[in-house]
Amino acid sequence: MLLSLSHPVSGVQLRYTLDGSNPDSTTASIYKSPIRIQKDVRLRVKAIKDGWLPSNEVSQEFYAAFIIPNKVNLESKPNRLYKARKEQSFFDLESGGNNHADGKWLGFQGNELSASIFFDTPIKLNFLALSIKQEYNQHIYPPHYIEVWGGADTSNMKLLNKVTVDLEKADKMRKKRMVTCNLPDLKVSVIRLKTNIMPKFLKDSLEQETHHGFLLMK
Repeated sequence: MLLSLSHPVSGVQLRYTLDGSNPDSTTASIYKSPIRIQKDVRLRVKAIKDGWLPSNEVSQEFYAAFIIPNKVNLESKPNRLYKARKEQSFFDLESGGNNHADGKWLGFQGNELSASIFFDTPIKLNFLALSIKQEYNQHIYPPHYIEVWGGADTSNMKLLNKVTVDLEKADKMRKKRMVTCNLPDLKVSVIRLKTNIMPKFLKDSLEQETHHGFLLMK
């Protein structure tokens, strides 16, 4: 995969790292041409220009996808506004953008998400990563937790991991974030993904109201 970076201001120098370290102005690589990515990396980028303060950092995780499931059953019905490509959204390798209405996000409201992922041949997975959309002013929140179940078939599954997802403060909220669930060392033929949608309580000048937030994911 080739990754291109750009900035609208001329004369800006883009400093980046791929190992999660700070993209400072002295040791970080200078972007000159598209970056080839062949493994899991965390990209961190800052824009720097003489006489200007450094920009805010932009970061993004990239995961190499070598395993494609044979079938996905989406057991929860997505919201009519956020259908994306339904089951294919879990493995189409197409990232959702910053615009929640771009048609690439799979969204749920008011009910838990449940999806089963099947493999014809038992496989060993090290982790499962989900791309989550966050936009609090649009009532789009991360899940309260993510459960990953696995086994030989749907009748013989056990809980492999449960990850509680924190609610980031509004002033530090990332519009997109990757949530990773590490998995134990065993082979499975089916994975079941379950999430609990996080309710959000908002208070206006007249009353306190409970909003059933959206969960948008890829």
